[in-house]
Amino acid sequence: MDRPALLAGAAAVDITPPLTIPYLGSHPQRYGAFNDIHDPLLARAVALSHGEHHLAILSVDAIGLSRDLLGPGRDFIAELRERACRGLPLRPDAVMAAATHAHSVPETYGILRLWEDAAFRDWADGWCTALADAIRLAWADRRPAGLRLGQARVDGLNINRRAALQTAGEAHPVDDEVVVLHFSRPEAPDIILANAACHAVTVQVQPMVSADFPGVACRHVDMALGGARCVFLQGAAGDLNPRRGCTRDWADVADYGRRLGEAIVQAAGDATPADLDGVPLAAAAVTLPVATRPLPDPAVLEREWQAVEARLEGLPAEDPSCAGLFQQRCRLAEARRLVAFGTAPIPVEIQAMRLGPAAIVGLPGEVFCADGLALRRRSPFTPTMVAELANGCVGYLVPRSAWSSGGYEVGMGAWCRVAAGEAERLMEAAAALVADLTPAGTAPTGQ
Repeated sequence: MDRPALLAGAAAVDITPPLTIPYLGSHPQRYGAFNDIHDPLLARAVALSHGEHHLAILSVDAIGLSRDLLGPGRDFIAELRERACRGLPLRPDAVMAAATHAHSVPETYGILRLWEDAAFRDWADGWCTALADAIRLAWADRRPAGLRLGQARVDGLNINRRAALQTAGEAHPVDDEVVVLHFSRPEAPDIILANAACHAVTVQVQPMVSADFPGVACRHVDMALGGARCVFLQGAAGDLNPRRGCTRDWADVADYGRRLGEAIVQAAGDATPADLDGVPLAAAAVTLPVATRPLPDPAVLEREWQAVEARLEGLPAEDPSCAGLFQQRCRLAEARRLVAFGTAPIPVEIQAMRLGPAAIVGLPGEVFCADGLALRRRSPFTPTMVAELANGCVGYLVPRSAWSSGGYEVGMGAWCRVAAGEAERLMEAAAALVADLTPAGTAPTGQ
């Protein structure tokens, strides 16, 4: 019997928002309105088939993909998967949807309760369909393909932003590795699935829509490789910032994007053929209840809020004490948003995919670099991609060693909901899940 051919398809859908959809801004409002579009936002998808086994991987120019985006009682990721798979032999649990974590994009992380606004819900519902369409178009684009695996180093892209804390007992590594899965298609443009780690915050909190440097990198690869289709998965970048930080300088966006794009092109050029014997495609997922961090007493928090509001109301803007009160008000506002999420355990999905000798592990939070590196080392697959903010968005997954050091990542806000110790439990579960992705032990990802 002839071995089935590997089929690979890719597509991109323009998801640039109307300017009325807010971005996650700074205080006092915590949201801002766009006034122009610097560069488009895209949803890029790859669809893969090998006989009756199928996978789909979606990368979205987004800050996150909150499961609560459509409001109470609805699951954004479940609806996205259902719409993408409708009528196809593609199982929902074989679909991974991940965000690039760009910050100059609509607020889809879920910090603000934007779903309370009907107009936002309508936009988010249409956005969900557009993301599903990218997967369906990639499915229709499938052609025979070979798989090549490549790796390279990217210089001058990231730093570990927590290194400045200079605390004992906490590692502050950086990750300059770029991993590439190169799907060469004789009958169609090649597909490049790339993975690297760096917060896309170069131009955050400003009113221009932009995909930040991941968008520049993908366009660079597409042009450099003669019309190839590049899809970028954000790596374990929880504590990795661009080398020069949040400069709001478009020249920096171009520089980081060029550096990353050139490294991806190098990795693709140096890639070597992969062995696709056996059943090369598989997926598995597990959902675990994750404990939330201890929260302030809501009654005490409300009294403090009312007291600060009353003091600010009676002071002229030029009063010297206003600055301190304003900072206190901002801190209390973030704590109130966090408390509004409640204390119930959070269901967290971990997903792993096998693509021949390579693997992808998806986690729905912001993963610290050290944990991503450890997960790669423990994986039996080489290479292993770690995709953060995949299939949901629960905030930072902070290692126990980092809690006592302080810093933004552990601040009392909606970006840090998961309790201390739970990151370690999730990493153990992820390592076990990817280790189990063997041809004999994994159910077919299709049919």
